[in-house]
Amino acid sequence: MFTVIARSVTRKGRGNNRAEKKSSVRTRKNHGEISSKKSSLNIVLREVIILVGQNMRSALDHNHGSVTHTSCDHNHAHQCLDISGPAIPMGNSHVHRSEGYVLYEYGHAHYYSALSGPSIPLKNGWHVHNWYFYTSLDNGHRHRVSGVDMPAPGI
Repeated sequence: MFTVIARSVTRKGRGNNRAEKKSSVRTRKNHGEISSKKSSLNIVLREVIILVGQNMRSALDHNHGSVTHTSCDHNHAHQCLDISGPAIPMGNSHVHRSEGYVLYEYGHAHYYSALSGPSIPLKNGWHVHNWYFYTSLDNGHRHRVSGVDMPAPGI
C-alpha cells in the first residue's frame, strides 16, 4: 500500500500574488481551464508526491495461515490451525517460524515449533511454503504435520 498526496505549487508571476491566485482559480471554475493570460497569472502546478517511507510495506511484511490435520497416530489425529510469524530472510528467499499447540482433542494436546521451507512461487505472483515437522511427545506418542500453507502476495 502507498499513500498519494497532491499539493499545489505556485510559480511566481507578475503583480499581486494573492489576486492572481484567486483569478487563476476563478478562471478554472468558470472556463474549465487556465486563461491565455498565463504571464500575468500564477501558474498552479499539480505535483504528486508518493510517500514510500512509513506506509510502504516490505515484501517480507506478511505471514501465512494454514488449516490441516496431523498424521493419524494412536488411532487419532488432531486439527492444526496456524498463523505463521513474519518472514525471515534466508538466502535468496525467506522462511517463517511457527509455534503453538494442535487442538486439544482426545484428552491431550501437542506442542510444536517449526520453520517452513523457502517460498515456492505461484503463477499468480503469490507464494506458499512447505511445512514438515513433528509435534512434541505427549501421552506416549507424537504426530507429523506436513503440507503447504495458504498463499500470500509476493515471492
